[in-house]
Amino acid sequence: MQHASTPQVLSAAATGMDRFIGRYGLCQDSFFGTLGLDPETLSAPTRQMDLGTYCRMMEYGAERTGDGSFGLAYGQDFTPQMLGLIGYIATSSANLGEAAQNLATFFPWHQQGTTTTLCQQDGLCWLSYRIDPARVAERRQDALVTMGMYCNVFRHAAGPGWSPELIDLEQPDCGDRAQIEAAFGAPVRFGQATNALVYRKADGARAMPGADAALRELLCCNLRSLGMAQAEPDTAARTAALIRENLSEPGLDLDFVAERLQMPRWTLQRRLHDAGTSFADLLEGERRRMAARYLAVPKLSVSVIAERLGYSEPSAFTRAFRRWEGVAPATYRRSTAAPLRH
Repeated sequence: MQHASTPQVLSAAATGMDRFIGRYGLCQDSFFGTLGLDPETLSAPTRQMDLGTYCRMMEYGAERTGDGSFGLAYGQDFTPQMLGLIGYIATSSANLGEAAQNLATFFPWHQQGTTTTLCQQDGLCWLSYRIDPARVAERRQDALVTMGMYCNVFRHAAGPGWSPELIDLEQPDCGDRAQIEAAFGAPVRFGQATNALVYRKADGARAMPGADAALRELLCCNLRSLGMAQAEPDTAARTAALIRENLSEPGLDLDFVAERLQMPRWTLQRRLHDAGTSFADLLEGERRRMAARYLAVPKLSVSVIAERLGYSEPSAFTRAFRRWEGVAPATYRRSTAAPLRH
């Protein structure tokens, strides 16, 4: 199956949207008509819809309802089974740990233009999710939807009172921190490199009430057969995501990433080489990108930024930054700072 020129998502991701907007008193014909959507498409869970349109639908919902956390409300209203094949794959997994791994592994078959990873460290696990910003710019509500859906997978097994340890969000705080933290029962960090639900590794041992290995395998085959992703996920994108999420870790190297991707070191090297890149290139690229982002935050000192980027000394960061931009970090910060309003 040929991929569409724009990333697609299975329509199951919009299950129940017609009923949900009805709670706000919105006219379904007007709502979907403005977006150029046929409600019939949303009623067929294995049909594809444009990912950008899906994200615009969430942003438009927030605009029309005046609810800045519209996506969160929709995501938390979403049972895992409503997500279609990938939701049933999660609920038929043996336990929560396997469910989280299956979500990270199979999301490319459910939604294109997206990187999902599962990382473990010091007794905590990060189930991360990020749409490529070059493909979709407005995606705040989508992030809230997905974190809410992830949370509901865990509550399916652990009960409605379960809470993650932390929620990370790419987007800035829009004044609804208290509402989001109350919904998850956990602290939220805004302006992060990716969106993530952080949970205790011990929670991964909780059994899923509908575990069924044979059903899970059948569902995985069915999802793959839809042709929404390549037979092999984008290793370079997943490697870049892991680097971005672990830049400050002193042990961040090729072995670190290979272990978390559950593949031999040499296999990772070969796949990156085949993709025309390397671990060193990806590491430098992520450091350069995040350096510019951090320098836009006045309260972060150069030494703190150097530490966040994984440099042992601020001087090493300064040398690297001069090589990238031709100027020192402090000079770059002054030249790109927005003028003060008087």
